[in-house]
Amino acid sequence: MTTSTTIPERATTDTREGRGLALFRERGEEIKHVRGAVWSVPSCTRSGVYLVDLADGICTCADMPPAGEVCKHTTAATIAQAKSGVCAGCGRRFRRRELVECVEG
Repeated sequence: MTTSTTIPERATTDTREGRGLALFRERGEEIKHVRGAVWSVPSCTRSGVYLVDLADGICTCADMPPAGEVCKHTTAATIAQAKSGVCAGCGRRFRRRELVECVEG
């Protein structure tokens, strides 16, 4: 009996999804939660940030695709949201690896 393992191929960067994943990998530490469903995502080509509203699917970049698709900033913000959690004590959002459960007593 032989066993094989399938290793998924990396997303190519020629798609918006692939460019969003690359943006998160390269600059994920700079993606910040602003409030509610709004995230601040750095620009890849110049200084400054774009605001992404994940609830409404809106980004302030000029590359907003047609309805039903998302730009790379939206993809990067979605990944950042998935990799973070809300602190039960202060209500702020942190990367999951930074959250530590505290037990009284």
